[in-house]
This record gives sequence, C-alpha cells and structure tokens, in this order.
Amino acid sequence: MKNFICTTCGTQYPLSKHPPSKCTICNEERQYVNPNGQCWTTLNEMIESKKFHNEILFEENGLYSITTKPEFGIGQTAYFVQQNGFGLIWDCVAYLDEQTLTSLAKLGKCNGSLPPSLLFNAGRMGGKVKHPDLYS
Repeated sequence: MKNFICTTCGTQYPLSKHPPSKCTICNEERQYVNPNGQCWTTLNEMIESKKFHNEILFEENGLYSITTKPEFGIGQTAYFVQQNGFGLIWDCVAYLDEQTLTSLAKLGKCNGSLPPSLLFNAGRMGGKVKHPDLYS
C-alpha cells in the first residue's frame, strides 16, 4: 500500500495498492492534467531518488519559508510561523521528509520527531492548508 502523489499538482492520496485513476485536483477546471498524461510518485520514491530537498529560509522574525528544490508539483511554498512558543506550518509542500521535519522541530525548539500530522506536544506545533482544495 502506498500514498500516491500526483506529479503535476503535488497532491498526496490515501493509502492504496494502485495509483488513483485520476487526480481530483488536476481534473478540476482551475487546474490541468499533464499533457503527457496522469503521472504518480510516492514520497519514498522521491526520497530514494535523492533528487529533492527542501530549502528553509529565514524571511523575518518568526517566519520561515519552505520550498522544494528542484520545483515539484505546482511549486508550492509553505511557511513556518512561530509566535508565543507555538509553531504553525501554513500550507504544505508534497516533499516533507525527515530532514525537513527535524529542521522545523529545531526551529520550533521541540523535542523528539514530528508525527505525520505535524502536531506535537513539546513545542506545540500545528499544520494548516490555506486552500482546502489542495490537501497535500
């Protein structure tokens, strides 16, 4: 069972044995299906390729941007916002590996590793997607 990720928009789907027949996001009128056809990958395949990494940049006090390099999907940029001991990831990137989670935990002064939900106790951190129709 795998969580397939659409290579065009970066949306990750629930566990399944086979890739979805179509991407709900790309088939929506505001997006597009890749002219070469629907293509899928998984986070594990992306990690194993050693092609991708996330760049975490300090933007201003309490604000960091997270961007996948080279660009993946629609080139989303997520933001890590810190205030009053709380860390929030605003929006998300499809490539969210252990190195990124560890770096964010250090920025958020959190102990331990982050569970997939991005919610954990030590540093009170949460995640929010700004566009509910893009639920990577």
